[in-house]
Amino acid sequence: MIRRALAALQSNGEFLFIVIVAFGWPIFGSLFHLFFDFDRPSITPSGLPRLIVSEVVLFTLLGLVLRQGGWTPARLGATFHRSDPIVAIVLLMVVLFTPNLLWQLIAMISPKLASSASQVPIVWGHFELLPVALTSLVNPIFEETFLCGYLITYLKNTTNPSTAVSVSVAVRLTCHLYQGAAGVVGIAPMALVFACWFARTGRLWPLVICHALQDFVALAGYIG
Repeated sequence: MIRRALAALQSNGEFLFIVIVAFGWPIFGSLFHLFFDFDRPSITPSGLPRLIVSEVVLFTLLGLVLRQGGWTPARLGATFHRSDPIVAIVLLMVVLFTPNLLWQLIAMISPKLASSASQVPIVWGHFELLPVALTSLVNPIFEETFLCGYLITYLKNTTNPSTAVSVSVAVRLTCHLYQGAAGVVGIAPMALVFACWFARTGRLWPLVICHALQDFVALAGYIG
């Protein structure tokens, strides 16, 4: 009984540490930008190198913690299947099409809201190809490893799939509130589709590939 309680306490401590270290600062920064700095673009050329470095450092640190806790790539869902790129393309079509449909519905219900939301700047400046490519690689690996691979796997084993999906979606959306209404409408379908897919299949690579393609497509128009 005591051993079981100690094991649960240790496991919960690991979970809180991973979530706070991985997403504490992004959540704080997102909320700060939303309430105090919303008129300024949130994604700029100078911000990409900082994002890359911070996520590489955190991924290395948290990877060591997970390894000590007995987590393996296979347990996180990072086993590659030949069909993963095809699945990723299908997922990409879904997460790109759904926000457009949602915006059409919003525009029909409240044209003023749709117009004001679209005027809020999210990306500004001219980007170099290398930072865009590295961001499109590093950020998807980081986010999907911890938002789906770790968080959903842990919560599925300790609670239930519905809770796991809900928490993953909530954390992802909170991290991206800095993008405003336009960002939330774009992120929400992706968050839900990704969380449901992983909770059902336990396969991480389709999400990483889809996320990487989505990030690159979103920033490619600003290269130059």
